[in-house]
Amino acid sequence: MEFDHVAISSTDIDASVQWYKQFLDDVEILYQDDTWAFLKAGTVKIAFITPGQHPPHVAVRVETDTQEASLAEAFPKRKWKDHRDGSKSFYTKDNCGNIVEFIKYA
Repeated sequence: MEFDHVAISSTDIDASVQWYKQFLDDVEILYQDDTWAFLKAGTVKIAFITPGQHPPHVAVRVETDTQEASLAEAFPKRKWKDHRDGSKSFYTKDNCGNIVEFIKYA
């Protein structure tokens, strides 16, 4: 598993996208609507999320069925949720209470 993205809160998605585009080189907008945006700068991805849409979090990419099975064993009560982009994920908390999303792309 590898780092996938970090998601931070935004009360104005478009303004956040424009602000970060000023300071990051070679920004690619992977997705944007009124409720969230997904940007890539180099190998780093950042999501902007409206309060209540998703919690601020760090996301870890799940790449194999073996990794998915390992997570199912470690977090038996967590259910994967399907997303509009074809991915699926679930949220949990780390040992210090930070929110972590495990995400698997189709």
